[in-house]
Amino acid sequence: MLLKKAGDYADQLAGHVNHLNAAVRTVTGKLITTHLNERVLAEARSPLTRTDWPVADIAFGLGFDYASCFTNFFKKHTGVTPLTIRKQ
Repeated sequence: MLLKKAGDYADQLAGHVNHLNAAVRTVTGKLITTHLNERVLAEARSPLTRTDWPVADIAFGLGFDYASCFTNFFKKHTGVTPLTIRKQ
């Protein structure tokens, strides 16, 4: 994912992140960061369940500098580790 932060999208639209966030929240009821996190999790689930790629490779492909940061992010938002999803 090239655009990882709300500010990245605001910059692409030549607007301020606060205005973009307010507009998205009005329409969807969620913050931009929530949408972005959901997208990262969806992008992670596919290779976790359909490939045998190492978790580190998936993490790097999603823009995480360290596999441990990806694992912490994944567990924070799903309650389980990436390996738990893989084993299901």
